[in-house]
Amino acid sequence: MRPRATSRDHIDDIALNLFLDRGYPNVTTEDLIRACGVSRPTFFRYVPSRDALVLDHIAAFGEQVAGLVRDSDGHYAWEVLREAICAAIKSLDPESRAGMAFRILQASQGIRSSALELTRAWRNQLTDALVDSSHYDGDAERCEVAAAMAIGLFQMTWARPRASTEVLRNAFNEAPSLTTMNPD
Repeated sequence: MRPRATSRDHIDDIALNLFLDRGYPNVTTEDLIRACGVSRPTFFRYVPSRDALVLDHIAAFGEQVAGLVRDSDGHYAWEVLREAICAAIKSLDPESRAGMAFRILQASQGIRSSALELTRAWRNQLTDALVDSSHYDGDAERCEVAAAMAIGLFQMTWARPRASTEVLRNAFNEAPSLTTMNPD
């Protein structure tokens, strides 16, 4: 029998491993409660929802990227965004909770669609970090557009299996030329 879970961290460890072993859609809340060895009320005292067991780690990743943007001394916002996102990805240990959460996202379309809801909060964090760093002369609207574009590139490249920082870096490098209109 598995020892009783005594903290959110313990529940996260059990849940993330179970999601990776059996696939996110194949693990029910009841499976998680049983695996953690706790009652339903105890489980929900630590965890607001089954999705939160994955999404909270993705949200923390977004906060990390915003912090890297805020701490950057780069001059060009687009390069700052690219380097912050790539640095955060490089720092991900695949066996860390965040690394496991991203592996679950890559394997399960259902949780990926739930993760899209985090986009608004992450966009706000990145926008604030860019404004605070005086990128685009502190123009909040331009900073928000850049943040939204960066997040979109990240989501398109990183949510796919076998994604890499090199693929993401190339997408960032190519994006400015894709948005420039050339007369025919």
